[in-house]
Amino acid sequence: MVSCEKNYNTEEFWRGLTPEKAFLVRVFVDHCVSTKENARLEKVLPVVTAHAFRIQDAYNSLLDSQTAAEEAGGDDEVADDREFILAELLRLALNLDYADEIGRRRLEQFVRTCGISVRVLCPSAEQCWQDI
Repeated sequence: MVSCEKNYNTEEFWRGLTPEKAFLVRVFVDHCVSTKENARLEKVLPVVTAHAFRIQDAYNSLLDSQTAAEEAGGDDEVADDREFILAELLRLALNLDYADEIGRRRLEQFVRTCGISVRVLCPSAEQCWQDI
């Protein structure tokens, strides 16, 4: 059992998102979906609107770090971490409850406007775009 299950839906958790935390929450949600543990799933799944804004923030952070890496003339580990976080957030979005119309529209708008550039900037997220 994941010991930090109760902390997934706090703003503090999402604000301090690391590649490890992003991976952990996504795998935990995938596990809950596959084992049909709906009660646990409802505790940890974020609201679609909030998650859409988090994805947008992760995308903007990725762009900023890639720009900084290009200006510095080298490979940036920060950009790699942000790419991984964005990919995990997109994978997590596949399991959200899209009854939230505002959130669904926000995420749909993001996918339409940024989908092509995310595919180029974040190749590890390619499978997510195919699933969406």
